[in-house]
Amino acid sequence: MSHYDGRSSKGVKVQVLTIFNLTLFFNCKILTYANFPNFSCLFKILLFISVADNLYFNGSSLLRWDLMRDPIAALRESIRFRFRTSTADGVIMYSRGSQGDYFALQLKDNRMLLNIDLGSGMMTSLSVGSLLDDNLWHDVVISRNRREIVFSVDRVMIQGTIKGEFARLNLNRGFYIGGVPNKQVGLSVVQNFTGCMENLYLNSTNFIYEIKNHDEYSPIVYDRVNTFHNCPDLPIIPVTFLTDNSHAKLRGYEGIKTMNVSLNFRTYEENGLLMYHKFTSDGFVKLFLQGGKVKIEIVTGGNPRTILDNYDELFNDGKWHHVILSIQTNKLVLNIDGRPMTTERLLSISTGLVYFIAGGEPGNKGFIGCMGQITIDGNYKLPTDWKEEEYCCKDEVLFDACHMIDRCNPNPCKHGGVCRQTSLEFYCDCSDTGYSGAVCHICKYVFIIE
Repeated sequence: MSHYDGRSSKGVKVQVLTIFNLTLFFNCKILTYANFPNFSCLFKILLFISVADNLYFNGSSLLRWDLMRDPIAALRESIRFRFRTSTADGVIMYSRGSQGDYFALQLKDNRMLLNIDLGSGMMTSLSVGSLLDDNLWHDVVISRNRREIVFSVDRVMIQGTIKGEFARLNLNRGFYIGGVPNKQVGLSVVQNFTGCMENLYLNSTNFIYEIKNHDEYSPIVYDRVNTFHNCPDLPIIPVTFLTDNSHAKLRGYEGIKTMNVSLNFRTYEENGLLMYHKFTSDGFVKLFLQGGKVKIEIVTGGNPRTILDNYDELFNDGKWHHVILSIQTNKLVLNIDGRPMTTERLLSISTGLVYFIAGGEPGNKGFIGCMGQITIDGNYKLPTDWKEEEYCCKDEVLFDACHMIDRCNPNPCKHGGVCRQTSLEFYCDCSDTGYSGAVCHICKYVFIIE
């Protein structure tokens, strides 16, 4: 075979994906014998063009395309689709072959990661995109020609060369979409995808359309687990606090002995007020970021001011973090990302009426970034339902979107410099690089050649 690349084919036949989406047009006879339009056929075409073909995955879902009968052995392929999710990690697509090939597309830390091996035993990794867990639609395109590959998310494109000497991708097991039943080589995440995909094209085949319109003559053999053809509009409404003056004023239960506040946040800022609450009894509690760390300041009647600093890591990394603060008699619990820290001490409170979120307390720098699922004493109110007196200020709060810019992707720092950023600017840490300058571009050493 002229396309033999040095490995035994082991009976693997070349898979040429049929142009299913064009079949609709070729098989649909537009004109009847009377030369009048076939309106039923036209309606199907218009429906095909105008309605997006989508699938919803709930975190336990997956779709498996059986390649045992019709394996893939391709020198080139293209994949494109759209997706939206509020989860930072998840398996998007996966397949492998019996000769060591694999294709592993996944979300990792809210970035798109592709790991691929053409059978050489050397994995090639490409990563593009950032902040992809914002529940907005994102476009992905992957195009490979032998060992050359182009990978783009939202038109941010990277190019690479796949390691090894082989040029053909041989896949003859299951081709999984949205998840895998167990851990596989090439995958860096273990979670299945949660969210929606639409307009998934494998070469020129509209794959989701074929699944929706599957019949006994279709060459695609597949299994589905917990997938749905409608993407729900989940009540996940983030709010962006654009300035350190913006904030919300939400009400809780007044005069009770316990309190519970929970919220999600993401930011690049080192400092900012997350929540402030003044008790009707003497004192207050403040949840805040300082130097990227989450801390609590609490004052109660008869007790001195106390600052709790229980977590060593930094939380201004641009990722979503979930915080729960609960206080009851003689006990305070702070839970960040599922890791609770308990403080027991003499403690008695009587709650006030108003909770300041993200700012609003004089003398405290406000929070800049995104929040979601803000819950006070078990009550959640959609940010889009906040009244004007419940937030400040009109042009400084953005609803139904998380508006953040990752200024470090792609990394502007040269020579291995580490990029760090705030909401307004980035800077490069050039330590141990041998370079200086704004982007680590100036060599520190002068070489004199005699």
